[in-house]
Amino acid sequence: MLLITTILLGGVQFFFGGRRLLQSARLRRLAVICLAERAEYLRQLNYAQLADSLNESATEVKYGQYSLWRTTLLQNVDDALDGTGSADADANPIDYKKVKIVVAWSARPTDCVSATIIAAEDYQP
Repeated sequence: MLLITTILLGGVQFFFGGRRLLQSARLRRLAVICLAERAEYLRQLNYAQLADSLNESATEVKYGQYSLWRTTLLQNVDDALDGTGSADADANPIDYKKVKIVVAWSARPTDCVSATIIAAEDYQP
């Protein structure tokens, strides 16, 4: 009787562990889709339209019954290669823009996907 109970408990743990892994994989796949949609939206904007107004923090995005939280951070970068600040060779302190997108599906720091996009002024969508 003890042997059968031990085997059954192991089987139940295996079943629920597998279900939890499948759920995590489903949420990760949805997060990648959400990230790709945001990146595609940003890709369609021209350089001048990439502004601080794109910044968002933990914006809820729903996919059916699932909720994801998307954060978009835009940073203007002054590259030291052509000088910085007032010593900038082209008189433009913003050499390129860096956009970081993070999509999370829980509060755990490991439950997220992220991507960083670099946009330069010469880029034309």
